[in-house]
Amino acid sequence: MPSMFRSTFLLAVAALSLPSVGCKGPFYAPYTATISADIDTVYVANSPSFWYADGVGSALKMHLLVTKTGSDGSPMPLNNVWVEVQGPTSGVYLLPESAVQTLRYPDAAQANTNGCYDEDGNLLNDGENEWCGWYVDTVNGSYIQVTPSYADAAGFTEDGQPFGPNYVRAATNDFGRLDLWMFVDALPTRVDGGSEGGSDTGGGDTGLGGIDPNAVELGDAIVTASTGYDSTNVVITAAQ
Repeated sequence: MPSMFRSTFLLAVAALSLPSVGCKGPFYAPYTATISADIDTVYVANSPSFWYADGVGSALKMHLLVTKTGSDGSPMPLNNVWVEVQGPTSGVYLLPESAVQTLRYPDAAQANTNGCYDEDGNLLNDGENEWCGWYVDTVNGSYIQVTPSYADAAGFTEDGQPFGPNYVRAATNDFGRLDLWMFVDALPTRVDGGSEGGSDTGGGDTGLGGIDPNAVELGDAIVTASTGYDSTNVVITAAQ
């Protein structure tokens, strides 16, 4: 599973409606349509990296399929129909496939992120090294970049917390599929039997803050995809 280390910008995008093939539409799916995901549970590392919304996490692909039952009883893909995908209020960001560019070896071999960080690990965004604008996939040895028009939507709340989009509205392709990226930055946390909420471990503080890692339990995050009549959930949980 890719582990994405923070670079020039936080993944962020406003709600987006993607163009689709065809003369008209997109259309709303009929009430008989069903929607499914290729996997209903996604596992991330049980790691302090997911305690805080700090731009360090995992990038995952979600594949959705909208179908209806054909005359022969088999599922028939529905193209050019609207799908709405909603994530939690924080910690999980949704990006359409068109917003992400990837480079793999040998292209990624030219990457050089030296000088992107100071001695304390803070990002140096001086624009001199273009590779500082990429996220590093440490598992597959590739680099991932968010298209500038989406990355420019990054921002921070009044208390300094990074925020990202949790909603995408887009149309299925010719095969009845909608593919998008999920960036899992933080999961809800529970400390010593406390209530879940994602802030018990200290909010935006990216250090451990003296908390015993063994006392922290990561909760689940849920992403819901809907056609308006039918819906499906993808649960993001920490591996035990």
